[in-house]
Amino acid sequence: MALRGITPLPGSGGGAPVDATYVVVSLDPTLTNERVLTAGTNISIVDGGANGPITINSTGGAGSTGPAGPPGQDGTDGEDGMPGPAGINGVAGAAGAAGAAGPAGPPGEDGQDGDPGPPGFTGSNGAAGAPGTAGVPIAGEDGMDGDMGPPGPAGAAGAAGATGPAGVGPPGPPGEDGMDGEMGPMGPQGIQGPAGGGGGGGSYTEVELDFGTTPAWDATFTVTDATVINSTYKVMISESGKAATGRVAGDSQWDSVAVTALPGAGNFIAYCTIQPGPIVGKRKFLYQVAA
Repeated sequence: MALRGITPLPGSGGGAPVDATYVVVSLDPTLTNERVLTAGTNISIVDGGANGPITINSTGGAGSTGPAGPPGQDGTDGEDGMPGPAGINGVAGAAGAAGAAGPAGPPGEDGQDGDPGPPGFTGSNGAAGAPGTAGVPIAGEDGMDGDMGPPGPAGAAGAAGATGPAGVGPPGPPGEDGMDGEMGPMGPQGIQGPAGGGGGGGSYTEVELDFGTTPAWDATFTVTDATVINSTYKVMISESGKAATGRVAGDSQWDSVAVTALPGAGNFIAYCTIQPGPIVGKRKFLYQVAA
């Protein structure tokens, strides 16, 4: 093929033949066997004019569907996957709320009377008997008869000899111990012992404590009471079932207050823990003080 307007090379002889199969942009009456360049499907032709290029572009339309290929072979089975990581342990459940405090125990029984005092002491022994009397002196022997006178008339009887001195006898034996004195009178009755601890007959003091408007799970209060002399005293305190100011009776059925007391000088500290809580407002308490 040849394009119209192509100048023959030097030495090629005369002009180009008119019956050659030329590809032309448009038909020419002098040519007898040319072909007109025509844009087909999805083709565009841009004529750049004399001495310019002819640009053939594809508009990118979809090609016709080719015939179906043969069925593909089954793929080989993939290898077994690696075992998955171990599952994470579940979070432990939250601890259950503490059970409500049990009701206060019954008041203690009255203390027993103190034991009677010991009996009076036995009277002291009587005084020792007086010493025995001195021995009775023994009378001296009669004096010797005078010598016999010469015979004659009988001489007068000799005078009686003088009484010899009283013999000094040894001291008599000691007198026997006197009889035991009578038992002394019974001593006075012993003082009654103190009442047993924990008696329930004592009086209680009622106090109202305010936990405020912010929900609270615990709180600490200082309660002034002059009967708490010092830290050696004992204070027993528990929640009352009576309605506090602005509250209703039996609040402790829903949220109870466990309370303990630390005695001081003229007061005590009440440590409160609410179960399960929280609470607001006021609660009443009963307490008792002992030395």
